[in-house]
Amino acid sequence: MNLRQLETFVAIVRCGSFNKAADLLNSTQSTVSARIQELEQALGVMLFDRATRRPLLTAKGRELIAYAERAIDLMSDIRLNVGDSKEYSGVVRIGVPEIVAVTWLPDFVATVRAHYPKLVLQLEVALNPHLISTLRNGGFDIAIIAGSEAEPSLERRDLGVVRFAWMASGNLKLPRKVWAPKDLAELPMIHQGSDSATRQLMRGWLGGQFDHEPHSICNSMGAIASLAAAGVGIGFLPLDYHVDRIASGQLQVLQTDPVAPCLPFSIAYPSRQNASIAQRLADLAVQSSSFEFSPP
Repeated sequence: MNLRQLETFVAIVRCGSFNKAADLLNSTQSTVSARIQELEQALGVMLFDRATRRPLLTAKGRELIAYAERAIDLMSDIRLNVGDSKEYSGVVRIGVPEIVAVTWLPDFVATVRAHYPKLVLQLEVALNPHLISTLRNGGFDIAIIAGSEAEPSLERRDLGVVRFAWMASGNLKLPRKVWAPKDLAELPMIHQGSDSATRQLMRGWLGGQFDHEPHSICNSMGAIASLAAAGVGIGFLPLDYHVDRIASGQLQVLQTDPVAPCLPFSIAYPSRQNASIAQRLADLAVQSSSFEFSPP
């Protein structure tokens, strides 16, 4: 039994298939299958039920997964804490929301590369529900998530907050007034997905006025800004990241009472791990974040 076999076993469990595990490990399906067979022979037990199409763990396989993860984490910690950081290698899967991807993600990646030049980052941009669920089931090693709800199985580090505001096309001749939730509810709205963090923030602000049907639903916040600028509807958008469009008159900020709330962000990783690399990347994310650490 060796570490490569255990890494392959954990990759199959996390990816849900031998093919996807092979892609993750930059290997072939035949090599992945051979490693599992060797691991099963070394332990003298079957780890996967071969009677099912999808690889399902046997009782012994479920028993092994925790040990395998601990062994991998321990070996990673030895390499990270004892070895030269410039020689630390591996793959870290990171999920990020769109607002991070279009703001400070390049700075974060550049900082990570400077500290760990041989580390490979696999980045996926997604909405909050997918980020959280994939992190929980092991599909991500680290994820940047929105909101402040406690996740008992996750360690989290604060990355600051983002100020939001209601915005409309600068070409719309809207009344210059302070808008209440019941007033805004009469305008067509563009929502960012049914379970997104911004939709939940909108729901909380609008209260009982939220039940009307949206004019449009779009997962991309950048696209929502473009649709709002085109007059399709009003959007609930991050204030500091559309200053150019506001200054040029493409978008206008609607003054509201109450003021639109801030959305907190954090970087999270499973608390089960020793997770030295996750902790160090979290430190670098805190350094790289351009979000406000004190709400205005």
